[in-house]
Amino acid sequence: MKTLEIKATEESPAITLTGDGKVLVISGRSTSTLAADSFRQLYLWLDEFGNQGSLDPLSLEFRLEYYNTLTSRLLLDMLFKLEKLYDKGHLIDVFWHYDKFDTDLRETGEAYAAMVSLPFNFVAE
Repeated sequence: MKTLEIKATEESPAITLTGDGKVLVISGRSTSTLAADSFRQLYLWLDEFGNQGSLDPLSLEFRLEYYNTLTSRLLLDMLFKLEKLYDKGHLIDVFWHYDKFDTDLRETGEAYAAMVSLPFNFVAE
């Protein structure tokens, strides 16, 4: 499995695969349409991950501070891809990190969790 490391910019998030390919972290801010390019790379990686033949586990950590409407849709598309992998037998856990005072970000995570059949864990920081 090839590695994935997309560096953050002022307008797009960092997307990094850590822990020997077992933890996918999306962090930072996403305020530009340029973030779509980063997510396309992520989607390709997820397709490759799903087609590798084994049912390796994957943890996804959302550590986003802020994101726009386009990114919200990109995140949902990614969760749908992960849901398909989960349905095929991959062990997938989602960790939604949020500032304990940011109820909007928590509620957004809860809305995503209601739209997919993935295990969601909410982490207040």
